[in-house]
Amino acid sequence: MELFKTINMGTARGRFVQFYGPTASGKTTSVLASAPEPINYLAGEFRDIQPALDAIEQTEGRQVVLYDAPKYFDDPRNMREYLVGELSKDELGYNSLIFDGSSQFMNGSVGELLETEYYDTREQDKIKRKLAEETARDPKIYGSLASEMIRIFNLLSKFSGQKGIMVVVIALSKSIQSTKKVLEMTGVSKKLDNPKFWDIMRIMNVENASDIGQYNLPNYDGNKFLELYPGLMDYIGYVERRYENGKLVFPPRVSFESDEHLGKWTGKRPTRGRPVGTLDLRKIFKQKGGEK
Repeated sequence: MELFKTINMGTARGRFVQFYGPTASGKTTSVLASAPEPINYLAGEFRDIQPALDAIEQTEGRQVVLYDAPKYFDDPRNMREYLVGELSKDELGYNSLIFDGSSQFMNGSVGELLETEYYDTREQDKIKRKLAEETARDPKIYGSLASEMIRIFNLLSKFSGQKGIMVVVIALSKSIQSTKKVLEMTGVSKKLDNPKFWDIMRIMNVENASDIGQYNLPNYDGNKFLELYPGLMDYIGYVERRYENGKLVFPPRVSFESDEHLGKWTGKRPTRGRPVGTLDLRKIFKQKGGEK
């Protein structure tokens, strides 16, 4: 009996990348300006990307080549169906797949669907505060949220691994308090001078922790998904505004380091310095738009 099958990865060299950061930090515009074209743009929130396209045309004197009109999704089932259909194609008509607004998609659209489903299955005569309880999130909902999003991220990873294209997921960031000392279950105080991502995840809900500063994470609801999804990514970069001589400049700064924020860099590291620089996919991966 055959216990496993060898996976033939072929010659595909796609990359699965996430950028996250504060709102209006230049994430979407920078990705649209530098991702290999044509670009298939998927959105998890209602937003008009025309201002970003106009800004790119004004600064670079060119129009971004989109594969099709931007698509908006507010239901994970519809998005999964679309992605499965695209993966079934022998050839894709685009070199980049962008999933923008992923945190709003999870926390808003998918979360609201699960809230409604949970509320509708309750015994109505036992509901005392209809408005409050209609939007209440049972702990089970967070597990369902994580499951739905992992399914989608698994599908997205296949576009990079099997189809060999660039896949970029964009999300907002959130800040939590990192900790210096944590009272372990044994009662021993453990010192964490420079806590890393997994340290933060392990102690987010631990009491008796002393704060030393902020730690930036993608703004996804629940801890389970935050624990699971980084393993699927090739690169995770934190984006923040960049200033020169006191003036805001473009593109923004991105760091793949995991110091005061979640970061990930896979493969050979830069010859000089750290994986920190401007958010330009052409420079980060040394490839020109339109090339696989």
